Amino acid sequence: YTRIKVTTDGNDYSLAGGWAVTVESGSSGAVISNSKFLVGANDNLPIYAKPGASNVTIRSNSIDGGSNDGSQMLIAVNSGGTTNIEYNLILNAWGQHIVFSSNAGNETVNIRRNVIQNAGIGFDFGAHGDWIQAYNPPGADTNKLATDYNTFIQDLPIAQGRTQGVSAFSANSGPTSGGVQTESFNNNVAIGKN
Repeated sequence: YTRIKVTTDGNDYSLAGGWAVTVESGSSGAVISNSKFLVGANDNLPIYAKPGASNVTIRSNSIDGGSNDGSQMLIAVNSGGTTNIEYNLILNAWGQHIVFSSNAGNETVNIRRNVIQNAGIGFDFGAHGDWIQAYNPPGADTNKLATDYNTFIQDLPIAQGRTQGVSAFSANSGPTSGGVQTESFNNNVAIGKN
């Protein structure tokens, strides 16, 4: 694992079975950029922003799940403030590509100008896929989700992968589960095959 409080740029985290980058609680303004991630034998979640972190930017990375079942998600964001996920290639998720959760409340999540390809690789084994999924605990709301200028691709046959697309409502069930207060979903391209 690499635990950061500031910036990591231009690193190859695909080596030696695949490394993970964790943005620690108490950090603000961390940037993960221009790096390569591949889920390998270590089965690590490539990027995780912990509760208590804030204002995280994930930019211009290649993040590949490698069709590996060890990591259900490729990017998990539990941090507060504003999260920017932009200009990334994010592909081959066993489950979901990006999952964000409201912990502090009132967060803004900007997911823009990414190529996001092939969710739900593990569908036949009980995993479901979302390109993007909100997972807010009861009573916690994300203030804003902006999902703009992305290209979404699902080109695996259904027997090998399936996606539910973009879920801006919380995956937690029940009347008290947190939600997303405002969303924009503009100028995206979605390509489905089979």
